Amino acid sequence: MSVLLATLALISANPVDVAIDQFIESKQSPGIVVLVKRDGKVVYERAAGYANLETETPMSMDSIHELASVSKQFTAVAVMTLVESGELKLTDTLASFVDGAPDSWKGITIEHLLHHTSGLPDYLEGEVDLGKMTTDKFLIEYLREKPLVFAPGEKWEYSNSGYMALGYIVGKVSDTRFGSYVSRQLFEPAGMKSAVISNPLIVLPKRAYGYTKFGKEFRNESLCSPGYSALGDGMVMASARDLVAWHDSMLEGKILSRKSWDYLWTPSAQSVTNESPYGGGLMIERAGERPLVSHSGGWLGTMTFLKSDLASDSCMVILVNCDSADPRELLKAVSESFGFDPQLK
Repeated sequence: MSVLLATLALISANPVDVAIDQFIESKQSPGIVVLVKRDGKVVYERAAGYANLETETPMSMDSIHELASVSKQFTAVAVMTLVESGELKLTDTLASFVDGAPDSWKGITIEHLLHHTSGLPDYLEGEVDLGKMTTDKFLIEYLREKPLVFAPGEKWEYSNSGYMALGYIVGKVSDTRFGSYVSRQLFEPAGMKSAVISNPLIVLPKRAYGYTKFGKEFRNESLCSPGYSALGDGMVMASARDLVAWHDSMLEGKILSRKSWDYLWTPSAQSVTNESPYGGGLMIERAGERPLVSHSGGWLGTMTFLKSDLASDSCMVILVNCDSADPRELLKAVSESFGFDPQLK
């Protein structure tokens, strides 16, 4: 190809395709999936690179990724299903679900946990052995010994512990495993056909294996106990198409009443003061009857992003199977090409 033809090809190329090619060629990640729905129609979808480097399995639109903190919205919705059924109240306290809970937990309500205003310290801070077998009950006991970082309701601070505790509460109230409850009450009615609860030990067809980068080479993500993987702060694995189905379920008002959806889409006063408007499991980029909501996620071997604009029936999904990638330029290219605010929440 001549220099002129090569230049013309570059000029005419889709900027998102170019950004994805550069992302893969620069070894930001073994693989990536990008899907964009705009004004009710899927206008772009592409899978590039590898879902598994060892077997050289190509990434596909059906590859199933660990969503990390994008999962928090599922936990929030699970909580609200129990509120609607009368089995749980937003004013119920964390202490009421934990025998011998410290006095400080008597002031922490379900609402505080949903909105990141509980004051619980992050259970992932400090030296944590993620390979050690554990359970949410064990982690609740671990938090018992830690002082609150602020009084419940005093301010907003993003908290993995709050959503881990919510997952524990959902399991206890529903008298079933948290993951089973979410699968039955959320995934199935939303039409999320391949969504599952994360477990690194099971054989999962179409899994996008996670990687981290050491120098110029990729390595398998660090070993993580299934107990850490299946908590309420980041337990869902799903494909990009599953997330479009989830977007559609929010748009159509499935699973919850409109009142409950509105509650989850309304930022707390504390988060607004902190200039991080956050409702229930979602960043609120635009509030109102048809909000613009989003969440990002990062965990061992994965980086994820979901944005839903319910006013225009539009959403954007980016799934990356590497925890050390920098997706900001890619996010900017996708956002500018399809008319989304490129701010990464």
